[in-house]
Amino acid sequence: MKKSLLFFVVLVVLYEVFIRSVDVWWTLGQNQWHANRIVANNFVFRTREYANVMVGSSMAARLTNKISKDSLPADLYNLSLNGQSLFDGLLILKESGCAPKNLFIETNVLMRNEDPELHSAIFSPVTMNLKKYIKSWRDNYQPIELLYRIRSKKPTNADLLSQVEAPRDEKSYKTMLAVQLEKNNVPLEEKALKKQVEKLKELVLYFQKKGSHVVLFELPVDSSLCYAKQVTQSRAAIKEAFVPMKCDFIQVPSCNEYRTTDGTHLDVPSVYTYLHYFRNAIGSFAEPR
Repeated sequence: MKKSLLFFVVLVVLYEVFIRSVDVWWTLGQNQWHANRIVANNFVFRTREYANVMVGSSMAARLTNKISKDSLPADLYNLSLNGQSLFDGLLILKESGCAPKNLFIETNVLMRNEDPELHSAIFSPVTMNLKKYIKSWRDNYQPIELLYRIRSKKPTNADLLSQVEAPRDEKSYKTMLAVQLEKNNVPLEEKALKKQVEKLKELVLYFQKKGSHVVLFELPVDSSLCYAKQVTQSRAAIKEAFVPMKCDFIQVPSCNEYRTTDGTHLDVPSVYTYLHYFRNAIGSFAEPR
């Protein structure tokens, strides 16, 4: 028993030394759940503070800083999570005790609730302190993940830009779009919409009291969905609630200038078009207030 324990401790120490000595580049994790925990872990156990933080759904999660040109500013952490809501990012931010100078909230997916299981997995009291001090316990340092991701050199911008999605099937796209349009033209229940807005207001007020400047933004979608009933209904409710709270807004650009892979998620060229737009829009917010 003692020998087994000693062997385990030695193994952990050796692995800890190993991961601190290699140059590792990760992509998006082994699956969506794993990728989200990596994004959260990297923020919760950050070694620096970020003046700017973004939260949102998978739509905002596509806004990465892989490419230096027209990417997110170096002092902005994107805490947006695939398959999750803006509430997940806000609650992780709150739990971690961070109140950024500027908090950017993507509001496209307002009606989706937070995932309690994800929150519990990230902030489990059993492993929280271990992960804080021992990197090898964190999701992004799992042995199989680590060995698969090690590369001899950092990928160049050309390497990253070559990772483009396959051309979309226009026939399937139009069929999928018709389903989404029909769904999004069914009005939201006013009571449910109000509940989500009030929940968001409570969190926004919390961060404002901590000194954060809150900026709300909406990503462009397929032009046929841009003014669907649910979209305009949600957009109007957000404006009505947060203009009086002195939040700033980044106006959604013309949806006609963007292409999506599935009606809502921007394709790679459109991601960089929007990143350029976003950087210009937040220029004034970065100035001393």
